[in-house]
Amino acid sequence: MSIKKILETYDDMQLQEVARQYEIRGYYKLNRNELIVKLLQNICYTAEQIFCALKIDYLTWWYNCSFGIIYEWDLEEDYFPLLNYFLVASDENKRLFIPVEIKNVYEKIYRTSQFENTRKLVDSIRIYRDGLLNLYGAVELYWFREMHSKEWGKKISIAECYKWLGILRSLYGGCKIIQDFIVHESLYCITEADFYTLKMATRGMDYYEPTPQEVLLYSNELYYVESVYISKLRTYLEENYNIPDENIEVALSTLIVMNRALQFKGDILIEEILKRFSLSGIEIVSQTQFDELAPLVGGVIKSMRAWRCKGHVDMQFNAEVLKLGRNDECPCGSGKKYKKCCIR
Repeated sequence: MSIKKILETYDDMQLQEVARQYEIRGYYKLNRNELIVKLLQNICYTAEQIFCALKIDYLTWWYNCSFGIIYEWDLEEDYFPLLNYFLVASDENKRLFIPVEIKNVYEKIYRTSQFENTRKLVDSIRIYRDGLLNLYGAVELYWFREMHSKEWGKKISIAECYKWLGILRSLYGGCKIIQDFIVHESLYCITEADFYTLKMATRGMDYYEPTPQEVLLYSNELYYVESVYISKLRTYLEENYNIPDENIEVALSTLIVMNRALQFKGDILIEEILKRFSLSGIEIVSQTQFDELAPLVGGVIKSMRAWRCKGHVDMQFNAEVLKLGRNDECPCGSGKKYKKCCIR
């Protein structure tokens, strides 16, 4: 099946939706035939860029889908953007059809060294995008390019940044560019005021500078550094709540994500986190339970990196609340004993 034949089955509203997806300017001024011709000119070029931005499992899935049969129960929601971009048609037998022109693009570029090099570049951009956003929430383009160059060996251009970040956003979501910042979606999904609040609150702070290995680790939004404070909290939950281990891990993940992203801190942050713990079966029904859990949660908070500190560990901790001993591990994450680090 060809692109033209698939497009000819679309009504005018569907054609205009595809035109918006492919960012065709002035599409509303074109008649039906002109719009189909314009789409034909854009779709194959865009497909080539999309192939370069696909994760390897998506690329494998697409290959199997294009050159075989893939059934309904394999069509996970994650793959929906690919179906849009590759103009997939289907029949009553649950088979999928991708236009022959798109298959030809894939066959033409797949085995070239340029394709593989571009894929490596885009994959590194995706990892740095996710890793730095999980550390900072919002990162200036200049710093993103600086950090990425340590991995890639040279700075990519601003134009390349905009191009590949735009395609990655179309495929996977996660962020957009506001002013000269790459911004995590949680800072604009409700209102962009959340981004501007964080920007003002962290103005004048230096970015924490991660190693390439740390960036890779933090590209997983649930990654955290196992510390004495997390260990103490986990042990307390295991000993005092009759809940599955996976519920405890969900509670820890909730703590990590909330601490990283929420811009308030102190007692308010601790209370908000403890409220969310109830979703994991950790109900706080007495003041004694609260008094026991609060300093444990506070210890984890003050020992972890957060957006409000531009990726640094929150150093404004209260040693008495955390009940730190001189020989305990310092909550700044250095790995040194408290007496040889931040106590000085």
